[in-house]
Amino acid sequence: MLMANVWGGQVLYMPKGVHLQASKLHQQIFDEWTGRNQRELAMKHNLSLAFVYKVVKRMRLAIIARDQGDLFASYEEDDEE
Repeated sequence: MLMANVWGGQVLYMPKGVHLQASKLHQQIFDEWTGRNQRELAMKHNLSLAFVYKVVKRMRLAIIARDQGDLFASYEEDDEE
């Protein structure tokens, strides 16, 4: 009932299995990343260096997208009034 009260009427995606584990791994890699330790992270997690670079790039872009405000939010709100 709590889920229905909080999320009722909305589309909700919850990853499971492989997708959830991948998200955790990506977050762990990004948390451990210092800007100069890509090779060490690749070796630690048994991944290619290219994959570590890809994860860091995706995570950085996700953080930028999350933190950057919507440039048109106030314009759209003004239009509705």
